Amino acid sequence: MRLLVNLMMKLTLKHGICKISGIAFALYGMSMPDGDIREGYRFGKLALELQKRIDAREWDPRVFTFVYTLCHHWQQPLHLSLDPLLTAHRSGMTCGDIDFAFQAAGAYQTLYFYCGMALEPAVKDMRNFCSEMVAYNQEKALVIYLPLWQCMLNLRGESHDPLVLTGEAMNQEEYSKNKSFTTSELASYRMQIAYYLNALSLAHELAEELQTQPTEFNTHFMHCVRTFFLALVWIGVARRDKQRKPRKKAKRILKLMQGWVKRGAVNCVHKLLLVQAEYQSIVSSSTEKVRKAYRKAVTTAGRSGFIQDEALASERAGLYCFDSGDHYRAKDYISRAYALYRDWGALAKVVQLEKTHKWLLDTSDDATVKSTGLRARERFDRSIGMQHRSLESRRFQRNSGIGFDVDAESLLLDLDDLSESAATEMVSTHYPNSQLLVTSIAPDETNSHVVKSLAGDGSSQMKDGSGCAPEGEEEGDLEVLEIF
Repeated sequence: MRLLVNLMMKLTLKHGICKISGIAFALYGMSMPDGDIREGYRFGKLALELQKRIDAREWDPRVFTFVYTLCHHWQQPLHLSLDPLLTAHRSGMTCGDIDFAFQAAGAYQTLYFYCGMALEPAVKDMRNFCSEMVAYNQEKALVIYLPLWQCMLNLRGESHDPLVLTGEAMNQEEYSKNKSFTTSELASYRMQIAYYLNALSLAHELAEELQTQPTEFNTHFMHCVRTFFLALVWIGVARRDKQRKPRKKAKRILKLMQGWVKRGAVNCVHKLLLVQAEYQSIVSSSTEKVRKAYRKAVTTAGRSGFIQDEALASERAGLYCFDSGDHYRAKDYISRAYALYRDWGALAKVVQLEKTHKWLLDTSDDATVKSTGLRARERFDRSIGMQHRSLESRRFQRNSGIGFDVDAESLLLDLDDLSESAATEMVSTHYPNSQLLVTSIAPDETNSHVVKSLAGDGSSQMKDGSGCAPEGEEEGDLEVLEIF
């Protein structure tokens, strides 16, 4: 990868700027040697500036995705990457770069999740984006982001077992067998959930697994988050087992994070402070010093708008105060964590706190903590997809001579050789209030096209181009057209 990027830069410097030079600068920025994040950010800015000056809008989705996913977050607040990534998604859908349109959408959802904004609209957006990925046959993007979707569902309490990524989005066992190339992402999300839910043994097992797997993009913000949770897990294991080996692992990560912050990683400051406080809790004998470190971590996370990290820091501070005998501060911190987790939408964690620390919770109105998180809302835009589906419908109408109206809520499913029974089951399960228009080839001499309308309740009716039901029709091969 780096050899290819260097070659692109060499050709650009030798022969001058062309339409894909912005991609060369963006890729060079994300692959800077020795982790020089300042230079990486500088080349990312050069790539964006270059895109403004040359007429190459068709490459905007790729340049924006590379820069705002892998470079920009090192020097700028994380939430400032969200709108450009949505712009990249819409630009890709408009100009026809569908692959990177959905890569940008997935990157947007990932950074949205780590910004700590409310999970409820994030889950709704993720459901819509994944539906669009299915509609456009973007399986590569889909398999990458399904674990993120299920992770959010688990935190929301919308799964049978919050520690297992099985539910509406995916089945963990089947995913692990068939999608082995993304097992690191799967293990990373599971480790984060396990740590949130105080399942330290499972988190430790997953941390050991992640150590043996290489990181494909160590400039992605997800790598920062994974490193952060690895440090917390090793500290927790060192506290539990009283061993030096996990403590040494945590110390190495601590030094790595200190290097990031020293070079300007603004989104890692509060994470570093929490790791420092946790580390001090196992090596320092000064209770006041540790309390001060926790207080600084909680305050910094709140000021930065990372509500989930503020909640986690408050919880860890409360547990430390409780263990050290300061039950008054413990109650204050745990109650604060409870309110913040609730505002974030992590209902699985809220339920767990109610079960395990009920005696420390103050759930009265007076104890409500003013949210410091960023405001969240649904951002999924279906308008471009609707334009594509309208064009597809008109193309079919022109080619087949069959006319029908396209509803504004239609959803095109690009599936081949779908049987009538499978189509009926799919509609009744996922779209109970909709109808599915399909075509079949009637087994008569004229080989004429027939439209079959499958209602969500399982009933069906076949019509030909004139609107009349053909006589003696038999089921043939079906091709899905529209759900509306």
